[in-house]
Amino acid sequence: MKLASPDAKARGVYAILFLTSLPIPLFHYRALGNALWAVRYPWGLHPIQNLAVWHLGRLSAALPVTLLALLIASWRWTGLCAPTTLVRVAVGVCVFTALYAFECALALCMTLPGY
Repeated sequence: MKLASPDAKARGVYAILFLTSLPIPLFHYRALGNALWAVRYPWGLHPIQNLAVWHLGRLSAALPVTLLALLIASWRWTGLCAPTTLVRVAVGVCVFTALYAFECALALCMTLPGY
């Protein structure tokens, strides 16, 4: 049985983070983005909570690109394979995902009748 080196395990973590960061941009660009952009007030402006989700969803495309760049750069700079760096990147991914989910929930809540 061949044991993996710590750097190989770190690259595996980057690959897993990359795969888990893909659903947000895919969901946004395939389903939610056009629906949010189509919602307007009668006078033509977009609701601010929908614009926040729309812009955050467009920014979400940078997350997988950044993780892929970190994965590629980890072969050159082994400091990116340190456990503290991996934890910081994972926390960043989790915070961004939670922020996007919170913004989506807020936008949905604001569009319900009675608010």
